[in-house]
Amino acid sequence: MTDEHATLARYHETPGQTPAMLETWQDRQGRTTYQVLVEQTAGIDRNARILDLACGDGFLLAVLRKRGFTALEGLDSSAEELSAARARLGPEFPLHQADAIDTGLGTASFDAIVCHMALMLITPIKEVLREIARIGRPNARVLAVINRPLKDPAFDELRRHLVEVTQSSGLERLRLGDPRMMRRDELLELLSGAFEPSGSIVEDFAVRLHGPPELLWSKLRMMYDVARLPESAQEELGRRACAGWGPLANPSGNVTCAMGMRLIDARTRG
Repeated sequence: MTDEHATLARYHETPGQTPAMLETWQDRQGRTTYQVLVEQTAGIDRNARILDLACGDGFLLAVLRKRGFTALEGLDSSAEELSAARARLGPEFPLHQADAIDTGLGTASFDAIVCHMALMLITPIKEVLREIARIGRPNARVLAVINRPLKDPAFDELRRHLVEVTQSSGLERLRLGDPRMMRRDELLELLSGAFEPSGSIVEDFAVRLHGPPELLWSKLRMMYDVARLPESAQEELGRRACAGWGPLANPSGNVTCAMGMRLIDARTRG
């Protein structure tokens, strides 16, 4: 196991951190990243067999179930996340513990595969996309949300202090996933290589959180490269970030922070 994979594994020993961090961030239409993804399922039959790849604690699956989907399944490599998903979804809900690169699921099994905030973390990405194509039926939908680079004063302020605190803690910069996922043209090239070449759509958007610095910190401290820091380093980073956000606050003391996101809508080959 690489250091990056070990970091991900340790992070997910505490289940539910991803929805806890992201469920209050909204785009300009008032949608969370989960809602943006779920809206893309509007044209999918409610009896379609759908896999949530890297399902975590089952948050997205629960939303999809409320939408009326009846043949949902989840897959994750974390036993702790799957235990939380089991508690959320019920004892009979089909959940699989496996890696995204080798799911162990049948070929051409699913009408749709959804993935929330995970594809940008998983390597080797070509093999992961190839596995998604394998388990998808012909013309299966592949829907995903990943993050993307975005210049934002509040987020950049946190990043600046994060680099300093990480270095002073004696840690190397955390590098997760394949950097091609962050570059739009290269992402489209990856998608075209794995799925229907003319059927991939990539849409950029951003989500924002508005509130006092302490609220921003309570969410952003759940980022992978923050959560891995020693507790004392996290506390120091929190102090520096909140102080740095002060000049960005409005007269009420609130700060707006934005994160870049990217919606992927693709289809397997027919």
